[in-house]
Amino acid sequence: QFAGAWNIIAAASNDKVFLSKKDSMKMATAIVTPAANGDLNVKFGFPKHDGGCQIMDTVFVKGSVPGQFSDADFNQKKIHVVKTDYKRYAIMYMQVERDGVTSNMLQLYSRCWGIAPGSLWGRGPRLGPGNMVGGNQHG
Repeated sequence: QFAGAWNIIAAASNDKVFLSKKDSMKMATAIVTPAANGDLNVKFGFPKHDGGCQIMDTVFVKGSVPGQFSDADFNQKKIHVVKTDYKRYAIMYMQVERDGVTSNMLQLYSRCWGIAPGSLWGRGPRLGPGNMVGGNQHG
């Protein structure tokens, strides 16, 4: 059910690389294709500032816990879907490890650009603009 095209419309993290680049980031597109062994082949398209698109292929490797994956290309030790309806949105959690420092990331995936990130949040703790990128930054 998770297969297909997803737009990454918002992200929040305490990862130092993310924080250093968040002001210039544009939202990416991911195409997810399940592999026979349970891994997920993911093709990302990142908009470039010159109007082009950078393509990156990676594999979310199936972990020992059902629904949990990892991705060495992005230094992601844990990847899992926190919540999804498979039709409109998915909230993804990633645990990132760089230079011995562990950080966390949340990404909001959408099947269309028309969903405002705020429309899916319930009541509870809020993330501030200092660690978030999102909105109409999709190029």
